[in-house]
Amino acid sequence: MDCPIQRHGQSARRLGLGVAIVTPSTTALVADLAQAGRMGSAMGVFGTIWDSGEAAGPILAGFLIARLSYFNAFLIISALIAIAASIFAVGTKDPSKPSTKQVEAKIAAAEGP
Repeated sequence: MDCPIQRHGQSARRLGLGVAIVTPSTTALVADLAQAGRMGSAMGVFGTIWDSGEAAGPILAGFLIARLSYFNAFLIISALIAIAASIFAVGTKDPSKPSTKQVEAKIAAAEGP
């Protein structure tokens, strides 16, 4: 017999596992990308964006599901996530790799006057 309470518990465990995987890694990414002395600001902005997404996500999904269907809502939200991921991938640089200007400055300093 399939009990609805057991299904809800399984879904809650999966959601908890997903949050447990994503939250520490995104917090670590913000810490890596934050400039020295700006960690508090970076974490504050990150927390605000995270909480806004948690609040707006179900509202947007509910609106799309009510107006369209589950399938179309899933497609639209998937497209939004893909666009956001693309913007992030293009707009974010690896903090461990020096920029071109930093490399040029080191070369100029090594060559001397």
